[in-house]
Amino acid sequence: TARDLGGPTGDAIAVIGDGSISAGMAYEAMNNAGSEKRRLFVILNDNEMSIAPPTGAMSTYLSDLASSGPLYALKELAEGVERSLPGPLREGAQRARNLVTGEHGSS
Repeated sequence: TARDLGGPTGDAIAVIGDGSISAGMAYEAMNNAGSEKRRLFVILNDNEMSIAPPTGAMSTYLSDLASSGPLYALKELAEGVERSLPGPLREGAQRARNLVTGEHGSS
């Protein structure tokens, strides 16, 4: 909203940790952006760390989203392309993926 009041300065991007996604402020902000038809990108940082096992509908939905459907198919496609690249290109692609995902090693 502040961006929209100040003029065209670009898109709003929110980076939200998986532990705080269900917290009131983050949830209300996303609800408000949706009801106001605001353009908003939300990057969910799921570091798979928690003080307790994840439970509830939101956890189940996000887990299902990551392990099936279009996102999973895209991941499988990208991994197939990576595996088919010649050695030096494959190693570069693996390093790039590791930088983005924080993973170490190859798949």
